[in-house]
Amino acid sequence: MRFLEPNFLWLLPLVVALWFWPRAVTGRADLRAFLLRAAALVLVVLALARPVVDTSVERGDAVVVLDASDSATAAPVLPEGVRDFVRGARRAALVTIGAVQLGPKDAELFDARLSFARDGSSSPLGAALEAAGGLVPSGVPGAVLLFTDARATRSDFAAGAQALAERGIPTFVSRTSATEPNGLPLSIEPLGTLRVGHTGRVRVRGLGATDSVRLESGDGVLAEAFATSADGRFDAVLEFEPPTAGFVAVRVVAAGGVAEATLAVQDPLRVAYLGGRIQGGGEALGQLLGAGFDVRTSPRADDGSLDEDAAGTVERLLGDAPLVVLDDMPAEALPEGLLEELAERVEQRGTGLVMSGGSAAFGPGGYADTALEAVLPVDFVQREEKRDPSTTLVVIIDTSGSMGGERVQLAKEVARLAIQRLLPHDKVGLVEFYGAKRWAAPIQPASNHIEIERAINRLDAGGGTVILPAIEEAYYGLQNIETRYKHVLVLTDGGVERGAFEPLLRRMADKGMTVSTVLVGGNLHSEFLVDIANWGKGRFYSVPNRFNIPEVLLKQPTSAQLPSYRTGNYAVDARGGSVWWGGERPTDLPDIAGYVESEARPGADVTLQVADTGQPLAASWMWGAGRVGAFMTEPVGSGTEPWSDWPEYGRFMGRFLARCASPDDGPYRFEARRQGHEVVVLATARFEGANANVRPAARTSQDRAFDFVEVGRGIFEARLASDPERELWLGVGHTDAGARMVEDRRLVVPSASVPEVAVDPADQLDLDRLAAATGGGSLATTGLRFGSRTTTGAVRSLAPLLALLAVLLYLVDVLLRRLPRRAASQRASAR
Repeated sequence: MRFLEPNFLWLLPLVVALWFWPRAVTGRADLRAFLLRAAALVLVVLALARPVVDTSVERGDAVVVLDASDSATAAPVLPEGVRDFVRGARRAALVTIGAVQLGPKDAELFDARLSFARDGSSSPLGAALEAAGGLVPSGVPGAVLLFTDARATRSDFAAGAQALAERGIPTFVSRTSATEPNGLPLSIEPLGTLRVGHTGRVRVRGLGATDSVRLESGDGVLAEAFATSADGRFDAVLEFEPPTAGFVAVRVVAAGGVAEATLAVQDPLRVAYLGGRIQGGGEALGQLLGAGFDVRTSPRADDGSLDEDAAGTVERLLGDAPLVVLDDMPAEALPEGLLEELAERVEQRGTGLVMSGGSAAFGPGGYADTALEAVLPVDFVQREEKRDPSTTLVVIIDTSGSMGGERVQLAKEVARLAIQRLLPHDKVGLVEFYGAKRWAAPIQPASNHIEIERAINRLDAGGGTVILPAIEEAYYGLQNIETRYKHVLVLTDGGVERGAFEPLLRRMADKGMTVSTVLVGGNLHSEFLVDIANWGKGRFYSVPNRFNIPEVLLKQPTSAQLPSYRTGNYAVDARGGSVWWGGERPTDLPDIAGYVESEARPGADVTLQVADTGQPLAASWMWGAGRVGAFMTEPVGSGTEPWSDWPEYGRFMGRFLARCASPDDGPYRFEARRQGHEVVVLATARFEGANANVRPAARTSQDRAFDFVEVGRGIFEARLASDPERELWLGVGHTDAGARMVEDRRLVVPSASVPEVAVDPADQLDLDRLAAATGGGSLATTGLRFGSRTTTGAVRSLAPLLALLAVLLYLVDVLLRRLPRRAASQRASAR
């Protein structure tokens, strides 16, 4: 037993005064009362001296970890109970993080001391826990007492905590006070791929609140944005256009401080441009898009097609470029099999495709029923126009005597029906023969209905039948007429003369003049009229009465395909969300000068449409692994000439093409992560057979290459030793045919260490979970123990017990002093 406050023992001589105090008051001595009172006073003095006894059933090693890094407001102080526990330990050790100053008495408590202080700038809490476990020898019970604010510049706690739990070393925790930052940036995270010349987005998150966040580089301010605050955090998204490619050092400035990072900015987007009709279209498109695009044109033959050498170049472009633009190029000018290859790359490899153009693209370019028709987000529209070709009809009516009565009236009726089939742009003439011939109505527009009807009404039968001169008159009259069809219709009762009909009729047929005959009257057949119709390449009709009038065929109406490319001025409406426009959708777009008619397919995203018809002008959709776009006019041709003065045209076209491009360059996708003192780079093939000819490759910014090992089908892994507290810059890609590395992408592997005051609370050490996992607890509420054996303390205080005994003796003394009075009173009553 020992006394924690031995100075109170100097009060023991006061017990002797009790011997004299009763005599001075009562004048008599009471030995029993004196002894009780003296014992009670002795117990009170001993309780004030705080005697303690060691009650540990087993002694072990105690390791105290003190965290006094940058975020701590003050160095932790050892409570009295911890001192007692350490004194009762078999062996004690101290692990410090940061600058910790201990008093002489506290320093004497520890047999060993280990420091992780590095100017107070870092707190490797995980390493401190590992060291604490290592200070407890195997087979010896021990305990770890941890004083920390739970923040660490490196969040590698798992190994140390797991080692303590596996060895059964309980960890008792005490959370110390820490600085609470306000408006301090914690993380800078790129949203998507950052590419030179393209609008990039960076998300900044931090602790506390701030009005605005500013992104800066060596070139000045890149972007500034307002921040939203909630639940003790702030969040902001900044948009900017990286001025250069490579590894760009940036800093974020907020109300509570500055955070620094390195951003990986990729090279301009590679575009394989296949075009032939517009001279210099690739160069013009590159100028329109700006520095963010590397437009690579393919060489063409003299006729605008791709020859065999050019086809090889195209194949190489398709293999490298994440986007292919097929601009106003007819399908027949492309190498055989290229359309099928393009469709396969889009669906299987995720290559982006944009078809654009006018009269040499889409349906007009011959892409109907090709491999690309099903890939495009639009249906081809091919309108047809019904055309009634112009015709000149000469009606020859027999007005001889044999046609008298009903026959001439029947012939007039047939003539009227034939003329009624003509359109206003057609022409008609009327010749009668009655032994002689004359023009009853000269050749004139068929729209002169009244004049023609009067001429028919004036006809009357009389005279002989001489038909050959009438046919010759019709022949000469049709010589100078310019119409698609020229037709002669002969109406007679069949009683005609014989003559040189065949040479004349064949000559007329050779000149495009057809001759048909109509037999009017009771006869049903005339061999001679049939011969005339055959020689004149016409038809023979028989009209026995007014109830059997046939439909005379004078011409065959045709249909013609209308051009799908429409020229003119057409208003344009903007569609789609902010991803296509970089902000609010514009409402004052210039007119378009020409476009190819089409219809958007279900599921297509329409970005631009013709205002009047609702037909798409720019549309896209996902097809397999890739996105396909359709721009229904020439990007740099006559169709978009009114847009040459539109300031936003280049930005819109750049966003449209970038949206359709594949997010990955090259045949592999890359991912890098830290694993202790190593960086693990994982390369995954983007499509089947990607590693057949090329392998993944990577190198550091110091041009140090490292090899990949295949760990699965199409999956490769590389490991590189790296300091966890330093950033690592990587260039990743693949090897070409010459085994040289082709860099497809840049990666930044952040440091595993962060400034102490900028530790995200979500990344802090979970003290309660650590204590529960190791079988420990809180220093404030849990009894300390070594190993798995528990006590209420390493030492037990006797002061409470002594004080309780003193109170009991005082109560006994009071009771005894009352008993004699009761006995004396009873004897007095008996007397």
